[in-house]
Amino acid sequence: MRRSRSVFLWIITSGAILALMLVWFAGYSHGPRFTYDSINYIYAGHALIEKGEFLRPHEQPYIEWPPLYPMLIAALDVFPGNLLLKILVIQAIIMSVTVGLSIKLAYNWIKEPFVFGVFCMAIVFSTPLLVVNHFVWSESLFCLLTVIQLSVLIHYIQYPRPLSLVDLMLAGMLLCLQRHVGIFFIIGTSIAIWLYTAEVSLIRRFQRGVLYGLVSIIPLLLWWARNYLVKGQIMNDYSETIFSVGIGEHFLAFHQVLTAWFLPNKLPVLLRIGLLYSVIIWLVVFIKRSLANSNKALKTVSYDLIDKSRITGVLTVFFLSYFLLAYAASFTVNEYIDDRILAPVYVTGMLLFFGLVDQYLMTFTKPRVKKYLVYICLLWTLYPLARSLSYVNLWHSQPVYLPYSQPVEERVQYLFHF
Repeated sequence: MRRSRSVFLWIITSGAILALMLVWFAGYSHGPRFTYDSINYIYAGHALIEKGEFLRPHEQPYIEWPPLYPMLIAALDVFPGNLLLKILVIQAIIMSVTVGLSIKLAYNWIKEPFVFGVFCMAIVFSTPLLVVNHFVWSESLFCLLTVIQLSVLIHYIQYPRPLSLVDLMLAGMLLCLQRHVGIFFIIGTSIAIWLYTAEVSLIRRFQRGVLYGLVSIIPLLLWWARNYLVKGQIMNDYSETIFSVGIGEHFLAFHQVLTAWFLPNKLPVLLRIGLLYSVIIWLVVFIKRSLANSNKALKTVSYDLIDKSRITGVLTVFFLSYFLLAYAASFTVNEYIDDRILAPVYVTGMLLFFGLVDQYLMTFTKPRVKKYLVYICLLWTLYPLARSLSYVNLWHSQPVYLPYSQPVEERVQYLFHF
C-alpha cells in the first residue's frame, strides 16, 4: 500500500502532539511523580551545576546509574524557573519524539492501513511510555534512545555502510551512558549485525559486530572506573534490599507486565500468557508455511518478503536480547517487576507483533476472515485507550508526595516543589 507523504506527516504530527498532551495533562496540576531514584537524579543534576560533581543527598557520591539523565537535569537547572516544570515539559517532548519516531518506523514496516492505524493507537496511548515519562525516571530518555538505536540498526542492516556503523556506535554509546542495562541492547545489536547484515561476508559481519560492541561500552567502562575512584565500587551495594524469587513466581511477574500490553490484567495471567503465545505461534507458522508454498509455486520469493523476513529477525533479536537478559538478571532483585522494567522494549514488541499481523494479512487471501480481523483489531484499540486515559486522569487529580525513604537537606527542598 502506498500512502501519500502529506497523510503520513499528518499522522505522525497528530500522534506526537497527542502523546505530548497526555503527558502534559497528567502532570500540569501537581507535577511529575517521584520515587527514591527520582530524588537521586534531581539531586545529582543540581549538584553538578552547584558543585561540579555528581552527588546524592547528604554529599554522598552518586554512583547508582550512568550520568546522562542527571546531565539532562543539570542542563535544565541552568535556566531560570521551576525545575519540576522544566522536567515535565522536556519529558512531554521526549514522549512526543519517541512516538513520532516509532510511527515513522511502522510506516516503513507495516503496509496494511488498519494494522498501521492500530499500531499508532497502541503507541500514542501506551501506558508503559506514559508511566516512564510521567515519573522523574531515566527510562524516559532511555526509551527514546532505544527507538533511535533500533532505527539506526534497521538502516544499517539494509545499507551496511561505514558511516551507518559509526551512527550505530554513537547510538550505542548513548545507551550505555544512560542505563547499565543498555549493554543488553549492545549484545542484541551485535548479534543482529552478525546474522542479518545484507551483502556483507560472514567474517566482516563478525568483525563489525565485535567492533560495535567494544566501542559502545566505552562510556559505561569509564563511568565504572570513575565510580571506583570516588567510592571504591562500581555501583551501589543493594544487598540489604535484595530478595530472591522462585522461577515460577518470577516468570509470572514478567509476563504479568508483558501480557498487560495486550489484555486487561483482571484476566488470569495464565490465560493471557496462553492466548498471547498461541496467537504469536499461529502467526509465525502460517507465515512460514505460506512463504514456503509460494516459493515452491513460483520458484522464488519477492525481495520485499525477504527484506521483511530479515527485519522481523532483527526485531526479534533486539526484543529478546533485553527481555531475556533482564529476566535472567532480575531473579535476585531489589524491586518488584512493573511497566517501568519492560518499557524500553514496548515499541519493539508492538512493532514485532503488528508486523507479524501485517505479514499474515499479506499472505492470506480469504476476505471474510480479513474483515473479522479488522473488527477485532479496531475493538482492541479500546483497551490501550481506556488504560492510558485512566492513568492520566488518576495522575492529574492526585497530589504528589515526596518519598519519606530518602529525605533531602532543607536547603534544596525547593527543587522538589512543583
